[in-house]
Formats: sequence, C-alpha cells, structure tokens
Amino acid sequence: MPACSFLAPSDRELAGGKTSSRLFTDAALLDGLAPPSMGSGGTSSVAPPGTHVVHPDAGCTGCSTSSGGTATLGAGGESPVGPLLDAGGPDAATLPVPIQGADSGPAVTPPSPGAALEGLRLDIHCGAEVGTTDSCKEVLPSGTTCPGEGYQTSKVVVFGGSPTSQYWVKLRFRGIVEPKVYQGGVADIAGSNGRFYQDGAPGGDPTFNEYGFTVSSPGQSYFLNNWMEGNYVIALDYNEMVLVRGGAKVTLFSYSKLCAQEYDCADLTKAPSCTEKTLAGVTHLKDKGQFVQLDVVSVVIAPSDAKPGLTNAAK
Repeated sequence: MPACSFLAPSDRELAGGKTSSRLFTDAALLDGLAPPSMGSGGTSSVAPPGTHVVHPDAGCTGCSTSSGGTATLGAGGESPVGPLLDAGGPDAATLPVPIQGADSGPAVTPPSPGAALEGLRLDIHCGAEVGTTDSCKEVLPSGTTCPGEGYQTSKVVVFGGSPTSQYWVKLRFRGIVEPKVYQGGVADIAGSNGRFYQDGAPGGDPTFNEYGFTVSSPGQSYFLNNWMEGNYVIALDYNEMVLVRGGAKVTLFSYSKLCAQEYDCADLTKAPSCTEKTLAGVTHLKDKGQFVQLDVVSVVIAPSDAKPGLTNAAK
C-alpha cells in the first residue's frame, strides 16, 4: 500500500479572503440551533459549486490506495432500487443472495462492492499544545513542518463492483471534529441536521478545519462537519446515501490551514486533561485528537441514469 508524497506547494484561495469571528466557546449552547447553511447560496469565490476537491497544493499524510472487491455484473436491466449487495454496517441485516445482471452468465456471489469503505477512518493525532490549552498541533510525519498552504490528510480507496454499474451506497459517518462553515452548496437538514453538505466550498474562518468526502465517478464532493464555527468540537453520527460507480476512487480527507485542531473534549476549558466528547461505538484517540470513521450500511444497484445529489438519493 504505497504512501503518497508531498505535492509542490502553491497558493490556495481561502474562503474568498473573508474571515468570521469565533462565535461560541460552549458547544452546549448550540444543541438547539439550526445549521449555518441550509440551502443553495451564491457561487463561492473559492470554487464554483460541484467543483471543490481535496486541496492539491497542501501537504499530505496517510494517503493510500487499496482496491475493493470486484464483481462481473450485467450493464442493463437494473431496477430503480436494485438488489441488496452489501450490508456491512451496524444498522442493516445481511442478505447473502447471488446477484446477476440481465446480460450476465450464471449467478455469482461477489465480494462486497463496498468492502473498501467499511471502517475507512482518519485519525488526526494531537501533539503539543498551541497557545491556549484548548487546541493542539496536528502530528505530522517525522521531519515535516507545517506548509504555508496548510496540510491535508487523505485516504483513498477504490470501490468494487462493475465499472458498467452505479450503486447507491448508504454510509454511516461518525467522528469527533471541529465545526466548519461551507457555502455555495446544499446542507442535508433532514438526514444530518445540516452537518452533511453537498457541493460548494469552504466559507467562514479559514482557520477552522475541513472534513470531506469525494467520489471520482460520478464526480461529486461532500463536506462532513458543516456547523456554526467556534472553539468546540461536535459529534458526528448520521447516515447518508451517495452514488458511486464501480471502480471509482473514493477519498476521505481532512484539511488544516494551521496544522492545529481543538481537543476532543466535552469541556475545552479542562483540556487537555478532560472528558471526551460523548460518541458511543467508536474508538476515541488517547491523545484526544479528532477523527472520522465510515461504515457501510447497504449497497444497491442504481439505475444507469441516476444522478448524485441529496434530492436524487434513494433513501
């Protein structure tokens, strides 16, 4: 599994040159508030909607590529929903039935198309304290200093299945992360209370860290931590449906302009010797760094003309 190397640095536009003040220091004040970006806004000065990708000019660590299982499926005859192919997540029942496209030969039971996504995770470890005790330096590879353009941590996997087929993939996103405002796209209010954000680009204060998820085919980008910015962390736990073509590259990434982050603390005034933010069923980092984890709930064959997007997802 090869590790990625640093890319040549270049300038990066950050939030149109605008910043916003840090609004709250107590996450409890925000539990009943609506998310900051609920609909489609104007085109961002950072990137037009639908074009935002991981930062090509940032340093990178943890990048890797692995391939998921493959299956030979027919290209035609798929139903709008399709047979259940994978139920690897905690909320679904497994149906171990063969799958067969209209043009295929004898039925086969393939490896799960979503196997490479199961348990995909980013761990952003804490190093030394930064300034006040509520934040820490991100742990970078040995001998690496924070690049001026910021630092990106990514993991890349290859989705399984047939390259002639598309799949609706239901994923469970969990993690402890700091909040970040995005603009120019659409937030999923019903499914994630606005935390899951389709298209658009980073907005607000560029010093708050981004967490995102991209699919190479059909090309689509999502952000995971859309919420009102402030000195605190939020717990992610929601399901979302994304469209993925067989053989597509899927990237989970985190980007930090300052190579720093808030501690995983329920009360940051007690950091770093604090109680973790509550999130059951996942492993917190002992150094109280931030993390994001994906689990596969289900995979179904999508119609050949299916389009990505919150309004199109077969939920």
